[in-house]
Amino acid sequence: MGRFAWLAVVLVAGCGDAGDDARGCPPLTIDRGGACLPYGVAACAEGFTADAAGGCAPILPDGDCPPATFATPGDRACRPIGIDACADGFALEDGACVPAIPESCGPFERASLEAKACVPIAACGASKYPTSTAPAIHVDQAYAGGGSDGSAERPFTDLGAALAAVDATRKTILVTDGKYVLGARVDREVEIVGRCSERVSIHQSALTTPTITVAADVTLRAVTITGAAVGVHVERGTARIVQSRISNTGGNGVQARSPGRLELDRCLVLGATANGVLVDGAAAVITDSEVRGAKLDAAGQGGTGLGVIRLGSSSGDVEVRRSVISDSDQYGALARGSRLAIDGSLVRRTGVARKTNGAGIYADTLGAPSHLTVTRSVVSGTVATALGAFDGTAVLDRVVITGNTVVTGGAALQLGFDPVTRKPVTAKIERTVVQKSQSDGVLVFGANAEISGLLVRDIAAGKGKQTGVGVRVATLPGRRVGSSVVARDVSIERVTSDGIAVSAGEALFERVAVRDVAPDPSTDTFGLGLVAFVGNEPSLRPNVTLRSAVIERVHDVGAASFGAQLTLEGVLVRDVRQRAGVTYGHGLHFTPDYASGLAAEALVRGCVVVGAFEAGVNVYKSSATIEDTTILDTRAGAAEMQFGDGVTVAGITPAEVKLGVLWAPARVVLRRSRIHGSARAALSVFEAEAEAAGVVATCNGFDIDVEVVDRPDPQPFTLVDGGGNACGCGALSTCRASSSNLAPVGAP
Repeated sequence: MGRFAWLAVVLVAGCGDAGDDARGCPPLTIDRGGACLPYGVAACAEGFTADAAGGCAPILPDGDCPPATFATPGDRACRPIGIDACADGFALEDGACVPAIPESCGPFERASLEAKACVPIAACGASKYPTSTAPAIHVDQAYAGGGSDGSAERPFTDLGAALAAVDATRKTILVTDGKYVLGARVDREVEIVGRCSERVSIHQSALTTPTITVAADVTLRAVTITGAAVGVHVERGTARIVQSRISNTGGNGVQARSPGRLELDRCLVLGATANGVLVDGAAAVITDSEVRGAKLDAAGQGGTGLGVIRLGSSSGDVEVRRSVISDSDQYGALARGSRLAIDGSLVRRTGVARKTNGAGIYADTLGAPSHLTVTRSVVSGTVATALGAFDGTAVLDRVVITGNTVVTGGAALQLGFDPVTRKPVTAKIERTVVQKSQSDGVLVFGANAEISGLLVRDIAAGKGKQTGVGVRVATLPGRRVGSSVVARDVSIERVTSDGIAVSAGEALFERVAVRDVAPDPSTDTFGLGLVAFVGNEPSLRPNVTLRSAVIERVHDVGAASFGAQLTLEGVLVRDVRQRAGVTYGHGLHFTPDYASGLAAEALVRGCVVVGAFEAGVNVYKSSATIEDTTILDTRAGAAEMQFGDGVTVAGITPAEVKLGVLWAPARVVLRRSRIHGSARAALSVFEAEAEAAGVVATCNGFDIDVEVVDRPDPQPFTLVDGGGNACGCGALSTCRASSSNLAPVGAP
């Protein structure tokens, strides 16, 4: 994005000649040679109403909207935005869901969203053995009576002997207090039930052997499983792990491989190395469980709470319900070439322990696309990227992303393409909140996204060159993969640098409010409401439409195009602010991209621009068509001689002549519009072309300023009269154009 172009025009003052007025014609028409020609806005855009003076005014509520509400033109009351209802374990706060559970739990407790508390993994019963209605085999490590047969009176002392005794009649093993060594492959149907996970542990010390390998339908209940390698390896059959603790394993806590299946219910997977739970091409359901503190292995790999990975031709398929994934070193939940569905769950503090880049939820390709669904869930406190999806599909509904920070890069929500397949993710985002984060709130690069009901707020700049944009649409250098974004009902507030920034692809934003955009603190620049600019791939020149929107309390420019195609329809821009001691504060700003040489192309239809500085609309070395638009009360800039023009159009500036910069054509077409109360000219033409038809310019400093630059080969200005133009302050008459010495030079 280039710097803003300057318009250096001599300040003049005056008012139009009283000449022929409109007294013999109906309201909003003017007498031109005996014909009453209409002027001003022909029809206000939806959400606006006629102001009885040839312009339009927005229909909006009085005053600011409360938190978690917003309004766009046509709304007489503020509408809710964000989350409407939270899942169990979350509380609704200002339109977002916040966890209602403690920040951390003990080593034998899991965070329960259902109970909204830390709860024991399994309560220890008063009896020596857990109860069972089925014929059972008993195990007691402390038994020293001999003659073990598995009865309660003569129990086995080790699990290996008990497993060997399992038959068609006795398929349940009841285990009392003790630390049991196993390292076995279980290939017959069995249920192992401990008294409780605090008193019954199963472990082994071999570096390559899982503590338990499941090769049949096996249930593990109320036990702790640990070991120097993998805790539980599911080879085939279904492993049901219930109210158990898999703790501090030297390898993955639990891993399931196709064709095996895993069911994890009310469990704690704590301090695993590499992956808390790894699903390789298998199916798994995780319910009411917590996966906590997954660590990187010695090679720096893993650190993943839940990994769902494609294995050969088999994709993983995992559902997570009412569960918590916390304190993972690198990924909270990772899907590669697989399906992952997360509902009513919490992923928190990913990457925090190492203070380097992590990802709360991440999905990409591995021989096949991933399909990610996240509903009624919260991703909080991630370092780098809270949620990212690349290739395949992603569906988010009632998701809150909060407290994301950055170290070297990232964004709270990223939607992109896979760098290998070059295929974009197709995403559908509904009723989602991104808040209290650093760097970009939402980053879309090389993706197809349909967004509805998005609230982005309190996004701050990160370290280095990270900015804090509300919604960014871009591409990666050298990739040439554009984006397609359709976003409706979007509220962006209290962000940094830009509310919306688009540098590649197609984007439609409809029913949008952008409020309170601060300048980038690292450079003290920008603070724009919306900007479309040519990024690092000119072939992906942006084509952006903003429709039915409010942009207010932003800095430098309300909406800008740098070499992009930009359409604004039914947009209200007001209260654009200048930064202290500098210029700008334009309502709309259209200028070329200097790297590619592409000029901006803009269509402004049915808009209202109120109270800008320097220029209501600034067109520089570019083209713009302005129709049915109202431009009110453009003020002079804070510095001396800083304009105050309703519309400016320029092909060169004096400063550029000194630098040897060449003139380039600039053109503006004004149709059926109102320009009122400009501190200087209603229209300023600087070696450029302007065409006006049906324009009413009232109570401006003067009507039209036309200028040429003192240089060897100045270009002429061109004014084209399309008819029906009226100027004045009170009685209306012919519009007058003046040069720097106010000499009349013609009428448009």
